[in-house]
Amino acid sequence: MPPDNFQEYPPNKLANRTSPTNIGLYIMSVLCARDFGYISTRNMLKRIDETISTIEKMETWKGHLYNWYDTRTLEVLRPQYISTVDSGNFISYLITVNEGLKDYQHEMESNTKYKALSDRINKVIEATQFIYLYDVKRHLFSIGYHVEDEKLTNSYYDLLASEARVVSYIAIAGHEIPMKH
Repeated sequence: MPPDNFQEYPPNKLANRTSPTNIGLYIMSVLCARDFGYISTRNMLKRIDETISTIEKMETWKGHLYNWYDTRTLEVLRPQYISTVDSGNFISYLITVNEGLKDYQHEMESNTKYKALSDRINKVIEATQFIYLYDVKRHLFSIGYHVEDEKLTNSYYDLLASEARVVSYIAIAGHEIPMKH
């Protein structure tokens, strides 16, 4: 799993935590590395496959990855929180990568290998339920969800140009929320 950051000064070194955005961006960067010819198709597949295998082992809530995980143990870090933006970023990266893999399908040793990886990515996408982050009375997404307290954060994304806009598109396209949102 990719670390959240590396701090050279003061010397805290590597942050042993990661987020859904970090994980999704890493997977996307692997596809981009292949697109630019820095790695082979085989290397790309290996990296994405290993990352999806790790994701499949991680604890989730309603399909969502938690906001922070320990990169060494994969334990959820406290507070147990689901970030609407992080989840949207993660799923949008997976959707994009899954589409991007189609460009290399012909180079893969067998179409079964491509199909199996694509199916696993789709399973992660489909398991992530955005409706639980949506306030149906306000027709808005909450900033996130406090799992231990079992409640939405009492703060909402209410601007068209917010960082959560991709979540809106994904949730509407998945028929989880109305287009009215």
